[in-house]
Amino acid sequence: MTSIEDVVLSHYKEFPKMQGVDFVKLIYQNHLGCGHLLPLADASLASLMAELESVTADNSPLFSDIGNGFCRLNLSYIKKNNVNPKVVNALAVMSTDDFVLGYEGFFVKLTALDELAVKHNLPITPEEIQLFRAEMQATNCNPISHSKIFKEGYAPAYRVVLTKYLQLIAPLTEVFRVLDSKGNVKIAIDGRSGSGKS
Repeated sequence: MTSIEDVVLSHYKEFPKMQGVDFVKLIYQNHLGCGHLLPLADASLASLMAELESVTADNSPLFSDIGNGFCRLNLSYIKKNNVNPKVVNALAVMSTDDFVLGYEGFFVKLTALDELAVKHNLPITPEEIQLFRAEMQATNCNPISHSKIFKEGYAPAYRVVLTKYLQLIAPLTEVFRVLDSKGNVKIAIDGRSGSGKS
């Protein structure tokens, strides 16, 4: 498993304009995924499709690893490669249903970020981290947004999903293709008894 130090440093290398809040958001998503933001499936699909309208298709990779089994699935890749938005939405919904952790671990990781900031001279001070900690505790860990500098510099557009579900993009694409054309689909899963098919 990728360590929180590796995650933080790799993202800072890729996005050197990261501000304090962007580090905290990375830690937040590393621990909690997207469940704190995802509405009901129909509403989340509508939101996704609206966001894709404004996304610029480019050569971004499919995903960026954020550790703890999660990744940021890049919508620019999704748009360029004409991936069905229903597939992306399904991955996000499944990730939310499949992974739930309490907030305590998030605060433990904030302490680790405090140490990393000093060790690697990151652009976030221990004092800032303490302010973020107090704010998150006071608001029951309400979600936070990327900094203005990060948004203007990188135009982030992604969905946080469990990395293990990326292998389902191809089969789900076929499932939704059939659903959209025929209205229903029957799926057979081959495997030995007790192998985990259900």
